[in-house]
Amino acid sequence: MELPALTQEILAAARDVEAQVITWRRHFHARPERGYQERCTSLIVMSQLKRLGIKVQSAAKTGVVGTINCRRPMETIAFRADMDALAMDEESDLPFKSKTPGVAHMCGHDAHTAMLLGTASVLTRLQRYLKRRVKLIFQPSEESSPSGAQAMVKAGVIRDVDEIFGLHVGSMIPNGTLFTRPGPMLAAMDGLKITVIGKGGHGASPHECVDPVPIAAEIITALQTVVSRKIKPVDAAVVSICQVQAGTAANIIPGTVRLVGTVRTLEERVRRRMPEMIGQIVRGVAYAHGATCEVNYSRGYPPVVNHPSSVARLSKAAADLFGPKMKVDEMTPIMGSEDFCFYLEKTKGAIAMLGAGGKVKSARAPHHSPRFWIDESVLYQGPAVFSYLALAE
Repeated sequence: MELPALTQEILAAARDVEAQVITWRRHFHARPERGYQERCTSLIVMSQLKRLGIKVQSAAKTGVVGTINCRRPMETIAFRADMDALAMDEESDLPFKSKTPGVAHMCGHDAHTAMLLGTASVLTRLQRYLKRRVKLIFQPSEESSPSGAQAMVKAGVIRDVDEIFGLHVGSMIPNGTLFTRPGPMLAAMDGLKITVIGKGGHGASPHECVDPVPIAAEIITALQTVVSRKIKPVDAAVVSICQVQAGTAANIIPGTVRLVGTVRTLEERVRRRMPEMIGQIVRGVAYAHGATCEVNYSRGYPPVVNHPSSVARLSKAAADLFGPKMKVDEMTPIMGSEDFCFYLEKTKGAIAMLGAGGKVKSARAPHHSPRFWIDESVLYQGPAVFSYLALAE
């Protein structure tokens, strides 16, 4: 089939499932589940895939993989959706707002799951045109540790995959936009825990103590020089202390202060240097004040590094499908993280941000905000782009 005719068939099929995709999204949104607890979500996904005649298997506790076969496949292509929600409350007046206290889909994973189910519907309808074997990967626990993507990789679900793609809705990105880039796109996410050990005592007699509180404050300030003075200005890095834990009363100098934070880098060569540079500063400040310290640096998610050829294919899919109605652009790397990185360590592929922020900028709220919101009118675009990647030469 000629490409223009194929794109029209794909768009028509995506439009036909649009209402169902929105219905699925609202159902998942109202019934959010946290990482490795996505039991009801998984059951619905499995049920819908089986209804379409798709071979289904479970993996990584609550993960689901659907496989669509074709005659003489050129290769195996995979698409990923994450299913888990965040541990937070939703602040909205939506009729389908979260019904589960303390859990809410404030990052768009409900939309990702619904769009991949929509992809399954489109591809089974157009299966006669399939040139690739397709794996639909519904993974658990993107938001929390241990990583669901890492668990799916360990379970072998992409061992036979030649290329993998992901789409993430962007609540701050206007409709009609697809942002991606070759190379590093999202940052590595490492963890930092510091314990400053001093000598506690009475708040009225600080001279008899080794007060860890001002020492910890000095450490927090000094750590900012890692980025401002030890990293090249053209390299990206973030060191953020996000938790400070100390003390039991207003008149007691504590014996210890605990600091917890995150470290973000885009390049592995920079990432490798961070533990030593942070450790030198922390130990130096503590020693200067007569205290001791413990520094625990843990490596978490690596950077998301898109493969150039996959970015080109993804960008072409959006351009061919939507033409001038879709702005396909190279995004600036951001310091957020995504466990899609674990798939890209094993096979080529790419992830992109799909604009879903609506047309009114003032109505947009960021990801992980209690008022996070997306424009559902763009959700048909996900199945269209994924289906194109599976069907086009």
